[in-house]
Amino acid sequence: MTGEHVPNPRPVERVDQADVFLAGEPEDVLHALGLQAAHDESANVVLHPGQGKGARPGALTSREFAPLRPGEPVAYPRGVRKPRLVACDVDGTLLPDSPVPSQRTRAVIDRVLADGTPFVLVTGRPPRWIPPIAAHLPGLAHAVCANGAVRYDVRADRVLWSRALAPTTLRRLAAAVDAALPDSWLIIERVGERAFDEAALPRTEGSVPAGWSLDYITEPRERLLAEPAIKLLVRHPAMSSERMLAALRTSASALNVALTFSNPNGLLEAAPAGVSKASGLAEVAAEHGVSPAEVIAFGDMPNDLEMLRWAGHGVAMGNAHPLVREVADEVTATNTDNGVALVLERWF
Repeated sequence: MTGEHVPNPRPVERVDQADVFLAGEPEDVLHALGLQAAHDESANVVLHPGQGKGARPGALTSREFAPLRPGEPVAYPRGVRKPRLVACDVDGTLLPDSPVPSQRTRAVIDRVLADGTPFVLVTGRPPRWIPPIAAHLPGLAHAVCANGAVRYDVRADRVLWSRALAPTTLRRLAAAVDAALPDSWLIIERVGERAFDEAALPRTEGSVPAGWSLDYITEPRERLLAEPAIKLLVRHPAMSSERMLAALRTSASALNVALTFSNPNGLLEAAPAGVSKASGLAEVAAEHGVSPAEVIAFGDMPNDLEMLRWAGHGVAMGNAHPLVREVADEVTATNTDNGVALVLERWF
């Protein structure tokens, strides 16, 4: 990554040149840090009184950062600057366990947009999933969809560009899937000019699992793979996504195909090599004259890895996959505990 970063949250015994944000009773916090007062010049440390929702009177909590475990001291350097662009994954990040962002998250996004700072949804989902979310985020203009394969103008309801897998590549990848992952089946995603064009309906060669949308069109494989696709998904009901990835990675790489996953339960996502959330987001940032160092990005799953590495400040959710936590500059609270809002409220 580039720019000045915040280390992953960790216990500290003494912190130099840092602001410290933590939760707990004042006496316990000061004792843990070896300080005599909330502002100790000898240690050059400032403890910020809590302003967070639900903070107990007198408790040293923080709306700027909420530790994963109450009472755990957490530090980050003063060098972290207000971002000029905010990028946010959707499932497991922006959304709690519901299709609507929390009121607190919606409020801070409103302030981000009112400030003139672009807020970009960066998701593995295709454009048809964006309008229901955007209905709760007035002013939202930008979305990068299908793991970087599609740029979608939210206000105009228009697909601006897409990066697709060619039919020849789709057929070769399908053959590799048959060899490496027998008993799996394929799903194809395409886009039209708008989010809900008929071309954008997903197509599959297999039966749709219970609980999935009923909008899938079932087609024989020959027809399924006959046209370019922004994404090919591989479903195996009896394997984890990590095991599937390990089995198919070498074959996919030889075909110049990038594999990732956003669901751990037997679902891989394939796109052209070089296409990722980072590549799509980079184009949006360049249009706004924003460098990677000036971007903050939030995510929770392996399809967010490239984006969090690319951004100047990558934030993993408290519920994030271990690989995402490892590359992140910071770990915030979970998606159900307003993790995105807790970070953005530092500046907005």
